[in-house]
Amino acid sequence: MVRPPLFVWLPDETGGRNVHVYFQNALTLRGDPQESVINLFADSNYHLRVNGEFVGYGPLRFYPEFPEYDTYDLLPFLRRGRNVVAVHVLYNGFATFHALANKPGFVAWGKVRGTEQRAYDLATPGAWRCALATGYDQEAPRYSFAQGPIHLFDERRDIPGWDRVPHAEWSKAQTVPWQNAWGPLRPRSIPHLTQDTVVPARLLAAHELLDTEETVSFRMIQHYPPQLDVAPEAHGYAFTQVYSPRPQKVRCGLYWGEHFLNGREIVKEAQRPEQMARNDADLELRAGWNQFLVHCGLVTGVLGTGVLGSSGGVLGTRTEFWGRARISWSSGVLGTRTHFREFWGRARISLEY
Repeated sequence: MVRPPLFVWLPDETGGRNVHVYFQNALTLRGDPQESVINLFADSNYHLRVNGEFVGYGPLRFYPEFPEYDTYDLLPFLRRGRNVVAVHVLYNGFATFHALANKPGFVAWGKVRGTEQRAYDLATPGAWRCALATGYDQEAPRYSFAQGPIHLFDERRDIPGWDRVPHAEWSKAQTVPWQNAWGPLRPRSIPHLTQDTVVPARLLAAHELLDTEETVSFRMIQHYPPQLDVAPEAHGYAFTQVYSPRPQKVRCGLYWGEHFLNGREIVKEAQRPEQMARNDADLELRAGWNQFLVHCGLVTGVLGTGVLGSSGGVLGTRTEFWGRARISWSSGVLGTRTHFREFWGRARISLEY
């Protein structure tokens, strides 16, 4: 097909990592909507909403050389008066199993027509405006080696009504200079998922959650080349001090990595089928402060999680059972530290990351 209108992005932005951008095109229909079709594509993916209602998402898994655009009928979502066509675009900034590393971009075209003679053009850049979605944490770790970052979203920091209220104060969408980063756009080659609502037939059981354990975790922010999501052969270290009012044995669950208590490696039991990736262990705590260290090879830039088992009231909820956590990173050979971060806080028994 002939190349549609131009790709756009935030003004003066050329990339980044885990960048969420809101686009919107506001229009006013004097009469009832009669016809409306939009075609769109985004790198890396998008969610389309009209007047706050979810319409669809995409694109398909693609190579930059062979992108496929999606087409939607917006008529069921439009109304007489003010309307907002909004698109939430996420640019990963690195390769996933859904899309290769490439440049950011959003493109759309189509028409909206009401009973009046005027037809509203949805082509980019046109009347499209955009803003950075400030509620999303750009440093969020990847979900896995195959997928992009998890969504860490703080609604308090985000833009209210981004998909329902026109924002004339937003920047005009800017045409990007890397228009050739994608090959010719072609129509979607397979149907959209139906997204049918499936209602449960009946409730089988309802159970209370166990409160005999407490999970503690945190993450480390590490900067590395955007084409990698973690430095090669990266290693994470976490250290905390655990206070015990008396000598005692504490049952706990440990996840990935090697764990050391007071200089000795903790002997862990084999995993059980009902608790994948977790190894139970008995911690022989001495009275006073105990030194707890974790070493873990990092795949997705985040350490695992530590679980404290306090069944039987061995530890209870003593407030003095707090520790300090200190984290450092090394790359390659142990002890060759290339980056350093610290996290000080209160932690229930251990931070196993």
